[in-house]
Amino acid sequence: DWEDMQYSVAMLAHLINTSEDWSIASPLGPIDKAKFVEAKKLLEKIRFVCSVGDIDSEKPNNRIQAILASQRLGEELMRCFDIPYDDFEQASEGMLKEFMESVCKLLHQFVFGMPKNQ
Repeated sequence: DWEDMQYSVAMLAHLINTSEDWSIASPLGPIDKAKFVEAKKLLEKIRFVCSVGDIDSEKPNNRIQAILASQRLGEELMRCFDIPYDDFEQASEGMLKEFMESVCKLLHQFVFGMPKNQ
């Protein structure tokens, strides 16, 4: 439903905007694996609603894709590509790579069959 999607996008946006705090080991602290798991679950949850049947399918759910676009999901996801991956790859112990793979999978489903989101 609308409120659940709005909450999920807002939580994901928060995790994206704070990813440098939780996705790498630094003098300020270790990797926060709970936030990594939360981000992966949100990415998957949102990805699955982008297609009919709440799975990755070849039939896009354009209504949900439009709702997510109105909640600025595309803009939030594009922020992930501003993360200085090369600087943090080693310190993230592979988590940043896995996170970015999940982001790309969601982006694929978000734009699939929906030219406006592309």
